[in-house]
Amino acid sequence: MAGQGLMTLDEAAAYLGVAKITLRRWTRKGELACVRIGKRGDRRFRQAGLDAYIRANRSPESKASSKGAARRSQRPRKKA
Repeated sequence: MAGQGLMTLDEAAAYLGVAKITLRRWTRKGELACVRIGKRGDRRFRQAGLDAYIRANRSPESKASSKGAARRSQRPRKKA
């Protein structure tokens, strides 16, 4: 983890099990908090914030599962 208890975009994406672009979208929409640092405004994430996001956005059937578990699509499968 980066200094001061902050995770980089790569670290946070791996922690949540999502793509970096997903984290960018969530922060842009205000769904997930981040800290902007440096001239470029690089995103950094607090682990407590990521954990809170996981708790708040878990589906009922996945509450028993661990962090970063992939969600299944709700679309019906195509018949072969």
